[in-house]
Amino acid sequence: MLHSIDTSNIALVHRYDEIPYDALPHRATHPSRLASVATFVGHLAAAVRQLVDEGLPTGLWHVAADGDCTWADFAETIFEEAGGDCRVRRIPTAEIERPAPRPAYSVLRSEREGAPRLPHWRDGLRACLAHMDG
Repeated sequence: MLHSIDTSNIALVHRYDEIPYDALPHRATHPSRLASVATFVGHLAAAVRQLVDEGLPTGLWHVAADGDCTWADFAETIFEEAGGDCRVRRIPTAEIERPAPRPAYSVLRSEREGAPRLPHWRDGLRACLAHMDG
């Protein structure tokens, strides 16, 4: 059974905020409306390697996991997949004090022709947690 998660070791990229360590493992508060996508860095590294190995054109490549979720969905899934005993309290985005406004839907998509397709973010989370379990 999971007793704590040190979020600094979770290798996920393209996130705008983190689960506060002091909120774990018993409670977490996350916005219920901000949508984004969490991409496992292991999947991202493989995609970058594919871009290089296949000699694809240089330039800007947006490469991200498939799917999207709110930060509350992401937090709930972390606890569910890791076997943690935690409930996430969904809060309105307005309750979050941010230094700058964020769009409600900020999902990065891999739309360029030839872009590597990454697995769904849930698969990335599972791979990340398996890596952490070593």
